Amino acid sequence: MRAWAKIAQWIRHTLGAGIMATAEQLVQEGIDRSDDEDYEGAIELFTRAIATDPAYAFAYSERAMALLNLNRDEEALGDFTRALELDPRFPGARDWRARTYRSLGDHRAAAEDWLRELRDHPDGRHGMGICPQTWADCAEEFRKAGEPARAVELLEEYLDREAGRVTHYARFETAPLRVLAAQLAEDGQAERARQLATAACASPHHVPADFTLARRLGLPVTWPPEWTPPPGGWPEA
Repeated sequence: MRAWAKIAQWIRHTLGAGIMATAEQLVQEGIDRSDDEDYEGAIELFTRAIATDPAYAFAYSERAMALLNLNRDEEALGDFTRALELDPRFPGARDWRARTYRSLGDHRAAAEDWLRELRDHPDGRHGMGICPQTWADCAEEFRKAGEPARAVELLEEYLDREAGRVTHYARFETAPLRVLAAQLAEDGQAERARQLATAACASPHHVPADFTLARRLGLPVTWPPEWTPPPGGWPEA
């Protein structure tokens, strides 16, 4: 009897390992299909992986990404949500769910997801440090959700505590300045808005949107000569 029990234990262990390996293999094959832009084929493989192992968060997340590439955002939203139910800190799932909420027009949900991402990872992800764009995106979604005070509070926190710690993502450093300046201008705080817009234009990482906002606020900024004007020329103030 003990021999048969050992055989049965070995069979259960072997089959269990095989199930996981099969799910992992299917996901990897699906990723290869996605890389080749065969998103329908990738979705089929991810779906088979989920059928093999319904608790495999990676399969849901990858299927969601493939669905986004086919503009099937609502289906993707469900898969990102399921991945987060299985693993609330699954890499990238909350950020991409926020982006999906944004594309679907659910600005409050997008803002709350990005806020959770910022709180869960105060030093950023993957050793890359703080990303100013995520702070700006979160604040912008609060603005669009009709909560400008939360947007201002969030960006003031960023400027007070986080802006000086930005390293790898410095190329995005003007995004929070731009969003905060735009909101303060709407709130009637024109002088502070102009100060922030001036700082954005003076940054070595400035972008055309910074100059567009500055001109809109009445600042006498000049477009950098190395930039190629868009069709029709640069926007006027």
